Amino acid sequence: MSRIFVPLDGSPLAVQVLPYVRMFANLLGAEVHLTHVVTHGNHYRLALGHGIWDELQSKNRPNSATTDDLSKLRENAHTYLEQQAAPLRDAGITVGTSVLEGRPEEAIVGAAEDSLMIVMTTHGYSGVRRWALGSTTDKVVHASSVPVFVVHIRPQSTVALRRILVPLDGSEIARRALPMAIKLARSSGAEIVLLAVVPPPIGGIEVALTPVILDDRDRAAIHDRLLSEVISIGGDSSGLKITPMVVEGFVAEEINDEAERSQADLIVMSSHGYGGWRRLALGNVTDKVMHITRTPLLVIHGAE
Repeated sequence: MSRIFVPLDGSPLAVQVLPYVRMFANLLGAEVHLTHVVTHGNHYRLALGHGIWDELQSKNRPNSATTDDLSKLRENAHTYLEQQAAPLRDAGITVGTSVLEGRPEEAIVGAAEDSLMIVMTTHGYSGVRRWALGSTTDKVVHASSVPVFVVHIRPQSTVALRRILVPLDGSEIARRALPMAIKLARSSGAEIVLLAVVPPPIGGIEVALTPVILDDRDRAAIHDRLLSEVISIGGDSSGLKITPMVVEGFVAEEINDEAERSQADLIVMSSHGYGGWRRLALGNVTDKVMHITRTPLLVIHGAE
């Protein structure tokens, strides 16, 4: 069975992903694996509330944590993960847990290699009480070959997919976002909005030699091209609701704005997209979108 890999750092923010984890597990027929990374010398978050924080805090230096201290942290981490797993198991989802050690981003990327996706929040807290989950998420997105789902804000108790936004630039790498988007749309009944952004002719990274104003013929041609992208990957569009959209402006900002305008529940996009018929630097754009959008984002990695 495919597996959804979920790193949790012990903070209230981290567990905000769990409603999405439940949704993806049900839509994709996947099991869930919850993990926590114990980082030697600077991670005491799970000591709080377990009777050993005062003892650990009394150490002269964070790096002086003993083997016994770390054993207690691992034990507390297992307890914490089992607590988070219980509601998922009650919902009929198969859940495994593990406690890892080392640098969080390296441990997560290595352990998640055979997973269907990694699910994370984008902000956490640094310092002695917990590892910096926001920074770790950035590093995981850039280092992992596994798709990474990123969410910023606290969701409702239940979440659903009604509209999925897929930005495309005509490149093969950008099209790699389509299979997962189509799979999720078929499972959920969601509409897919295929988005092309025509950047301005001057300024910024997204420079392209395009008309300042698109006429109806231009728009129709781009609409046709967007629809053909589904066919080009061997996709069957029957039974899917697909809406092509074309807008003009700076790419990352327009993706974010269109997600808000269309009330998208999810953006699915490739992490790289060099060349193609509009030649967007989509990898760079994906990074920008991740940092400005409040719409959940699923980053699909493509080889350069």
